[in-house]
Amino acid sequence: NKSLLLWDGKDIFDIYDYQQHVNEISWGPNNQLAFTDFSNSYSPNDGDPSEVFIWDGNVTISASQNPTDEDRFPVWSKDGRLAFLSVRNKEHDILVWDGKSKNNGFPDTNTFLNIAPDLTHYYSDLTWTNSGTLTFEGSGKWDLSIQIYEWDGQTTTNISQNPLNNNGG
Repeated sequence: NKSLLLWDGKDIFDIYDYQQHVNEISWGPNNQLAFTDFSNSYSPNDGDPSEVFIWDGNVTISASQNPTDEDRFPVWSKDGRLAFLSVRNKEHDILVWDGKSKNNGFPDTNTFLNIAPDLTHYYSDLTWTNSGTLTFEGSGKWDLSIQIYEWDGQTTTNISQNPLNNNGG
């Protein structure tokens, strides 16, 4: 096994033992660390199961709670919400957890918001903006190009407005 270690400038802490590959690390505003564990592969891009975990300063728990499918790209907002890409029932979704709701010590999956099921794909790169909105790459069912979308907590808007070309970044 390999260990994910944290150095606080003075001491080193072993916060998680993993088998294959850890990547996509994101610090939260409450000193929480979210990361992806690719449990069955050496490469994060080959479709094997992966899961998003959170270390809260004391313990590491599964945030996504989806061990047989793919969960990736965890990103924290300034106000402590966690967004990540998840594959469930062969569908790609962007899930948002409020960062607070728990059930038996784990994020309460019943409170996860699926923000754009008709626009989300395997390439939907997530980023929280400084104003607290979430941006991602996606395309509608009949769209021929990738667009940049912004979710404001209620509504999803195409902010690239460039339907004839692929957009990203």
